[in-house]
This record gives sequence, structure tokens and C-alpha cells, in this order.
Amino acid sequence: MKIDDVRHYSSSEIQLHRLMLRDNSSLEDASSRLSSQLPITNKLEYADYVIDNSGSPQGLEAQVNSLVERLEREAGWMWRLSWLIPPLGLFSAMWMLALRAYRWSRGSVQLKKTNEH
Repeated sequence: MKIDDVRHYSSSEIQLHRLMLRDNSSLEDASSRLSSQLPITNKLEYADYVIDNSGSPQGLEAQVNSLVERLEREAGWMWRLSWLIPPLGLFSAMWMLALRAYRWSRGSVQLKKTNEH
């Protein structure tokens, strides 16, 4: 599963207020900055998932946790398998190399080659 875009949004009033608090900017500066950007409603059209950031930090955290749970359900066991297979393949290759080195050091490989001829 591939997620291209997760967007969060809040009303323009909340955006303006937060921008003024964050940057310690005036109403005119913050308004000018926001008006120079693409409106959030246009950006939301491109989002795969949208999170409403108008509420409290606890509400935002609940929405993020809910999205993570949803994505885990949608991904199913495949994401676990994708993390498991590369290390498993690497371990298998290392095991085979170690086993061959052990057999070679004991002369098993040479004996086996001699028996094949």
C-alpha cells in the first residue's frame, strides 16, 4: 500500500491565529502570507487522508492514532512480511555461507567433490 498524501487542515481563522502566535507577526503580515498560498480547500482535493487540526492537541492525537490504526488494518500482514523477508533472506544467505565455510574447513567439500568424480 502506498500513501501519497496526508493533509491536515484547520479553518482560516485558526490558521491565521496560529501563524501570528508562532511567528509573532502582525495581522497584516500573517494574512498576506496565508493569501499568497494555495487555499487549503484546494490542497485537500489531492489528499489521500485528511486530518482536522481545528481542535485540541488531544483531539489531533486521537485522529492521528485512528489513521495509523486504519492504515495498519488496510496494510494487513503484508507490512510485517515486508520487514521480515529481507532480514530472513540475509540470515539464510549468511547461514549457508557459514555452513559451507565450516564444511570446507573440515574437508567435507573436498571429499564430496572426490566422490562425485
